[in-house]
Amino acid sequence: MEEKNKDRPKIYERNPDTGVIRWRYVGESPDDYGWPHYGNILTEEEGE
Repeated sequence: MEEKNKDRPKIYERNPDTGVIRWRYVGESPDDYGWPHYGNILTEEEGE
């Protein structure tokens, strides 16, 4: 399944209060990944 998701476009969002960047796939509900639930956090390694 990871191979299938590799080509799916992502949406990146930054929390201006904390500076944390999270991502979700296009088509996923932002309510499922809303603050404070965070969802998928972008690590420094992924950001490079």
